[in-house]
Amino acid sequence: MIDMLPSQQFDTKLYPRIVDFLPNISLQALVSPKAEYSYGELVATTGVNRIKFDPVITEYGEVMLDSTDKTKIHYFFGDPTPTKTPDTRLSTKAILSDLTTYLADGFQECFADAVLQEFHVLESIPKSLADNEKFGCIDEVKFCQKACGNHNKKYGKFMGMNFIDPYQHARMGLMSNCNVRLNHNLATRIRSTEVTTTMCGIDGNRAIDYKTYGIDAITTLEKHITQKRWWQDMATFFPFPHYDYIYCLNRERKYMPISTE
Repeated sequence: MIDMLPSQQFDTKLYPRIVDFLPNISLQALVSPKAEYSYGELVATTGVNRIKFDPVITEYGEVMLDSTDKTKIHYFFGDPTPTKTPDTRLSTKAILSDLTTYLADGFQECFADAVLQEFHVLESIPKSLADNEKFGCIDEVKFCQKACGNHNKKYGKFMGMNFIDPYQHARMGLMSNCNVRLNHNLATRIRSTEVTTTMCGIDGNRAIDYKTYGIDAITTLEKHITQKRWWQDMATFFPFPHYDYIYCLNRERKYMPISTE
């Protein structure tokens, strides 16, 4: 898990977040096989309690058994520091290939639906923003994402609100855009949603703090990045009385509770 200084995290009441509805690495390979990651922690559940599993050093990272839950295996690669320029660049396909090559028989299958628990994804500046004074001088942006659960029923009951069902939204999108059946194993195992915790600009060997850009520029950037990706949306904090974790999705125009605690 990433330990971030307060200054490295978004003030989530002010800054919008990117919401990614596909937490599984195999599903990401379907929609964005060439996406570049500089850090990742993947978690796979084996379904077997107290399995015997020795740590494995792969070409790009390391696989190890969870220290407390002996049914889970973790795969790590890259540097978890949010404000560091990327030393590692792995595509979605490369991550899956690394796991398939180095894991023993029987474990590749469980990693096929491994969840991206935390990851840093590198995004090029959209061509439509090439002339933007805030982003014209940088090469790319690093978004730090973290998996969060579905709190719809819990908060909807107390608040009397109908929130978007992120899992159903993901499954319907997979069926419409990727011909993945609603009862497919990967579709039925969606159990989390990825949300932005912080970001930074990358200018060569220099990382630029997100506060340099300001709220308006980051909002514009996230809108442009997500506008043609059905599996992503931008979420903006909604000031609902007594609740600090309600967000409004930009494209879907629906509300969603988000908490990474």
